[in-house]
Amino acid sequence: MKAPSLTKQDVEDIRSTPKPPRSGLCEKDWNDTQKRINALNCVLAGAPVITAAKRFGVNRRTITRMLSQAVEFDGSGKRWGHRACVPYFRISVATSKSGVVPNAGHPFAMEAVLKAEPWLGTLVNGFNGNLPSRKQRSPPFNRFFKEFRKYLDDKGHKERYPLNTPDRGRRALIDYIRRHRAVQAETGATQFIETAGATRLEHIFRIAPGDRSEFDEHSIDIDGWLAIPDGKGGYRTERVRHLWLLAQIDVGSGAIMAWGLVVGRKYDRFDVLSTFSSSLTPWERRELTAPDMAYASSAWMPSCNQLDGEIASAAVIAMDNDSSHLAGMTLENLLEGYKGILHYGRSGMGEGRPYIEAFFKRIENELFRMIAGGFSPETDVNEQVRTSTSDPRKNPIVIEMLEDLIDTYATLVNVAARSERETRSPRTLWEEYERSGAWMLYRPSSMAAGRSLTIQRFQVTISKAGKLPVVYRDYARYTAPALVRALMSDENLIGRSYDACYEDWQDIRTMTLFNEDGDVAMRLHVKPPYAAAPHSLPVRKRAAAWARKTEGRETADMEVSDNVQAYYMAVRKATPRVSMPNQASPLVRDSAVQLTPSPLDGLMRPGLKLR
Repeated sequence: MKAPSLTKQDVEDIRSTPKPPRSGLCEKDWNDTQKRINALNCVLAGAPVITAAKRFGVNRRTITRMLSQAVEFDGSGKRWGHRACVPYFRISVATSKSGVVPNAGHPFAMEAVLKAEPWLGTLVNGFNGNLPSRKQRSPPFNRFFKEFRKYLDDKGHKERYPLNTPDRGRRALIDYIRRHRAVQAETGATQFIETAGATRLEHIFRIAPGDRSEFDEHSIDIDGWLAIPDGKGGYRTERVRHLWLLAQIDVGSGAIMAWGLVVGRKYDRFDVLSTFSSSLTPWERRELTAPDMAYASSAWMPSCNQLDGEIASAAVIAMDNDSSHLAGMTLENLLEGYKGILHYGRSGMGEGRPYIEAFFKRIENELFRMIAGGFSPETDVNEQVRTSTSDPRKNPIVIEMLEDLIDTYATLVNVAARSERETRSPRTLWEEYERSGAWMLYRPSSMAAGRSLTIQRFQVTISKAGKLPVVYRDYARYTAPALVRALMSDENLIGRSYDACYEDWQDIRTMTLFNEDGDVAMRLHVKPPYAAAPHSLPVRKRAAAWARKTEGRETADMEVSDNVQAYYMAVRKATPRVSMPNQASPLVRDSAVQLTPSPLDGLMRPGLKLR
């Protein structure tokens, strides 16, 4: 059988048909149906029949037959489409050749009876009551069947089918109604005509700049290497499989309000709050590391426009219900420091946040896919395709340069035309609306305002370690001379609770205590073995877990007085060397030191969010 020649309209019509329902199919038939659907869509996308057959394990003659059947029209004038993918599917029209009530039963005999008596056919097809089964009776059907027999008897068909059968047509009528309902359920979705409706807020109201923003994260698959300076003029490399891009987009203008980059398997609540924090911090041009990289002359971010120390920002933040978005710290800090309305949607439903999804698609195709190691992932139709010709081993990612590249890209998008229909840039739309005097929500804009979003708040109790007062928190002890003096003047200090916080989430060696009036009471400092190296809470948790496992540790590790430094040292020792040409760090110019790179040394840099 030769595959039919399909026009562009034929392909679109077949693709628009609904998928067959799961009900009524056993597990094997359902799995076969899924394979056939994938093979059919693969051919419709332009692949040869033989390629789709090998890829999905479907006989090529079956694919050819499905194409021939899918393009045909059913009795309602719709394409058979994906229904042709059901095993044992054949096109047949169950109609009677005669409009006379038959004398005996035969295939489609009940259809012939109802065709001969149109009024009765309408009555039977319209019955929507429950049908009887072996476990349940159906009084509505019993009453309906009584009227069914009476009608045929009154018409003079007492000696004809189905009244001349032992059960007087009861089983035949039940089987017909079941078949009719199955056909209606299968074709109902095709016959349903969708009407225009409001599915998003902008379908009801006009969204102006500053009314609504969308926040989301995007996982970027990459098979590359990350270059990490080792502080000695060289660098080490680590294999990187995922990049996370966090971004906030204004819906009314399309402006990129903030972004954040995380390298590793997952991001956390600190990364989310850090991204929002950057939207309240006045934007400044970065000191670009690459000499040939440059900002656009009109580079701009919404946080550039300040009015009396405040900036206009979005009144509504739409985001999904990821665990890091619903974390207690995230909710508390956003409601207190960012204010506005938090609108949570279902995770994985990009239709509720179309603007941020469109931005992610654009930046992935225009920027991330061009990085060494970038590729287009495998889909149901296409195989994995490398989109960059650069060797990732010879062109490792430098995190500072990548952040510079994203910042120059984001500020360029903000001053470029949105589309062919909207020639104005997001900056023009934002500033025109701001100058019009219309209402916008203003928030304080400063380094302190941005840092307030990342503060971790909690409550602590003063304890005693020997003769010294201390606070136990996150695997460490905190104390200060001011706390010792307070104990000398107040013997009831032990057991007293204070509100406390870490003001800098990237260095939690300092804890601030507050009195009942909300003023700073004192600042405590962490005691060894966590006092030497700056570190975040995730790094301390990893260091504490490592310190508890003494098996396999070398004597030299035990001699290091600081757990974080000892943890860094153990990670470097456990890391295998990577065979690469000796090169100087791209961040250190005119360096005469050449070192062989080795993975995982990035933990030496507290600012690098490496999971």
